[in-house]
Amino acid sequence: MQLTIFKIKPAITATDDIVVSGKNVWSEGVRIDSETIGILHVKKTRPKPPSWVELFPTVDFSRRMPSTASSGACFIVQRPSGFYALVFGFGRYLLQLGVIDERFGLRVALNATELTQLRSLDHKRLESVQRQTREQLSKGGTLGQFGLDVERDLLRGLTAIPKDLSLGNRMTGSDSLVVTGSLSLAQLPRLLDEYFRLSEVTDYRAVFPWVDNIAQIRDRRLMDLLDQAAVAHLKASDESMWLAVPELVDWSNVAGFKYTRSKSAITKDDLDLDSYYSECGDAAGISVAQLHSDLVRCIRADDGGDLHRWPIYNCLVGELELNGDQYVLSEGQWFRVDRDFLKEVEAAIKALIKPCTGLPKFTTGNEGAYCKRAARKSQGMLHLMDRDLIHYGQHASIEACDLYSQQRVFIHVKRYGASSVLSHLFAQGAVSGELFCNEPSFRQAVSEKLPPAYRWGDPSIQPTPQEFEVSYAVICRPGKSLELPFFSKVNLKKESRRLKQLGSKVSLVGIPG
Repeated sequence: MQLTIFKIKPAITATDDIVVSGKNVWSEGVRIDSETIGILHVKKTRPKPPSWVELFPTVDFSRRMPSTASSGACFIVQRPSGFYALVFGFGRYLLQLGVIDERFGLRVALNATELTQLRSLDHKRLESVQRQTREQLSKGGTLGQFGLDVERDLLRGLTAIPKDLSLGNRMTGSDSLVVTGSLSLAQLPRLLDEYFRLSEVTDYRAVFPWVDNIAQIRDRRLMDLLDQAAVAHLKASDESMWLAVPELVDWSNVAGFKYTRSKSAITKDDLDLDSYYSECGDAAGISVAQLHSDLVRCIRADDGGDLHRWPIYNCLVGELELNGDQYVLSEGQWFRVDRDFLKEVEAAIKALIKPCTGLPKFTTGNEGAYCKRAARKSQGMLHLMDRDLIHYGQHASIEACDLYSQQRVFIHVKRYGASSVLSHLFAQGAVSGELFCNEPSFRQAVSEKLPPAYRWGDPSIQPTPQEFEVSYAVICRPGKSLELPFFSKVNLKKESRRLKQLGSKVSLVGIPG
C-alpha cells in the first residue's frame, strides 16, 4: 500500500475550506469499529475513448471502442494536531488552492529516515538558469554522493528508508509525505500522530543545517499576501523594492527601455520605478494586476525593435518582512529567508566592499564603451581586455577580465541587473581566477594579451595568489549606492570563498551611475 499524505494548514478548521465541492463529488464517513475517523470524498468520472484512437481514422472502433477513466479520491482525517488529506489517483485536485502545509513531508522524512540511506534527492539550483534536478543512487548513500551545492540549492524532496519500519518501508518527503509499506486503515490515526511529531522536531539540522536557509513559496494565498505587501511598499516609495533587468542581455545592442508602445514613449537608459510611473501612472494607483500586465520593452540599438519584453513584475526585485519572516522577490518568485542566514550573507558581502578608486563614473552607453573609456582615462594604469577572448578547454572561450590593472587586479565589470545577471558575472570571475592560479597554459594566453609593462613574470611558474586580486565592479543604478539582489549575494559569497581558498584576494566595488 502507498499513502500520499498532506498536512492541512493549522489556520484551516473546516472541511468545507479544504475540499472542492461539486455535483460530481460524493462524500461518505469512514468508520473504524463505532468511531468515524474521517470523510472520504470521491470524484465521479465517465469513461471516454483515449486520445490515441484519433491516430487511426481507418480503424472501426464502433463495437470494440477502448475506454479510459480517471479516478480521484481524498480522505480527510482530523487529529488533535489538525486536518490531514490522503489523496488517491487524481485526488490532489480535489483540494482547494493554498490549503496544504508546505514542506510537511520533507520535515517528516528528514527526521524519520536514515540519512545514510538516501536513495533520491530533488533539488533546485538558484542561478542564472534555474535547474530542477532529481538524482537517484543505485543503493542507499549519503548526502556527499549527490551533486548538491548546499549554498545555492533548495532541497525540494528526498527518498530514504525510515529508521522505524513501522512507519513504512520507504518514505518520500516534499510538500506531501509518500509512505510505502504494509499499512492499514486501523494504523492510520497512530501514524498521523507520529508523522506530525516528526514534522515538529529539528533533529535533522544536525546533518542538514542549511535546509531552512531558503524556501521557495508556492502557497498561492501567501504569495497573494506578499504581492499585496510589495504593492504597499511601492505606494510608500520604499527603497526596498526596485527594478532590474531580469536576464542576461547583449548591452552592445541595447538602445534603452520603453514602458509603452506609444510612438512618443521616451527611451530610458535603464530600468527605474520613477520612469515607469511617469509613463504608466503614479505609484498611488499601482496594483498587482498592473504589475503583471504592464510590459517593459528592451529596445534594440540596430533597428529600434524589441530585443526583449518582460512583465514589470518579473523585473521587480525586493526584500520585505511579513509576520516576522523575511521574504525576497526575485525574477517573479517569492522566497522565505532564514534571518540568521540573511545576516551571515550580509556580513560576508560587507567584508568584500571597497571604495571605487581608479574607475570613472558611468555616464551612458554600454559596458564595452565604459571599459574602453576607463582604460583610456587611466593614464596607462588599466589595460582593456573586454571581449578579448581566450579559447580554453571546456569553457570554449572566456574573458580573463574586462580591465587588468598594473596592480595585478583582474576587474570584471557588469551593469546592475537581477540575480541571474550578476551571478553570471561572479561565476565568470571565479572561473577566470581559478584557471589563472591552476593552469600554466591559461596564464600564458593571458600574458600574451598584455603589454610588457603589465606582465608579472614567467607564466609557467606558479604565481603567488596573494599578489593578485579579483575585483567585481558593479555599475550602480543612477543616483543610487551599490545594491545587490539577495541571490546575487549568495552566489558572490560562494564564488569569493572559492577564490579565497586559492589564496587570491577578492573585492566588490560600486561604480557610480
